[in-house]
Amino acid sequence: GRLIRLPGRFLQSADEFFKAVNLSAARHALAYREAQKEDSAGFRRGMAVAKYLAKEPSEEIDEKAGAEMLYRVFQKPLGPLGKRISGFRYVNLGWLPNPIKYIIPFVRTPINIAGYALERTPLDLLRYLSKDERKRLRGGELSEQLAKPLMGTLIGLYVMQLVTEGLLTGSGPDNPDERRVLYESGWQPYSIRIGDRYYSFGRMEPIGSLFGMAADLKEGWDKMDPEDRSEIVSRIVNSITKNLTSKTYLRGLTEAANAISDPARYGENYVQRLAGTLVPTGVAQAARAADPT
Repeated sequence: GRLIRLPGRFLQSADEFFKAVNLSAARHALAYREAQKEDSAGFRRGMAVAKYLAKEPSEEIDEKAGAEMLYRVFQKPLGPLGKRISGFRYVNLGWLPNPIKYIIPFVRTPINIAGYALERTPLDLLRYLSKDERKRLRGGELSEQLAKPLMGTLIGLYVMQLVTEGLLTGSGPDNPDERRVLYESGWQPYSIRIGDRYYSFGRMEPIGSLFGMAADLKEGWDKMDPEDRSEIVSRIVNSITKNLTSKTYLRGLTEAANAISDPARYGENYVQRLAGTLVPTGVAQAARAADPT
């Protein structure tokens, strides 16, 4: 059990390391923002920042820095919808094990990664048109929030250019025969082409999601007839959906849906993969049951 849990312990160690880095970064950013309000410049501004960092941070700064740290490591507390999804994993089914735990083993991190990527799409600009959002955000916070979709859009436009040049790929064609021909040539989806080889960017989160969404949107746009291109919003939504469901952290949910909708094609492979994930879980459960403490 101790050996099987090693990957989880390494992940937790990396998590704590980056929490410390981001907490320090957030405190420095907030201290700089406070120093800027004093209308200081150059050396005086540097001294003002040092003053805010040297003294005991206020409760407000600590709270804001802590929230920013959790946001940066994708551990932000879930909203109402996320809590409902997470709650399904703990529904008591009596003597039966809850299968949702195996279909969706992780909830908070995947939802936060997806939200982080979506905040950097053009669709997020619509959120700032509401009165409530404009009243809530002021000054540095407003510019920081607006920078997310603007920078994400600029990255997306550059990715579209790379797709046009054949240096970056999206999900590829839906036709199985066309996909097979591409695979035989060495092509692979959601990848960067360097020379004659393709390197997947699927796990480079959250930047991988931005790349994938932009690449899917460009591929879909090229396939559309000119008269259908007015449906740009539906194309954006479709590219977002297709990209997020291809991620490794949502593979369990996607594979379960495929097995239910087409058991003849996907059912057997899904059961075999699910059985493989139960083995380490079963060993850890046995170790806990045998432990006298």
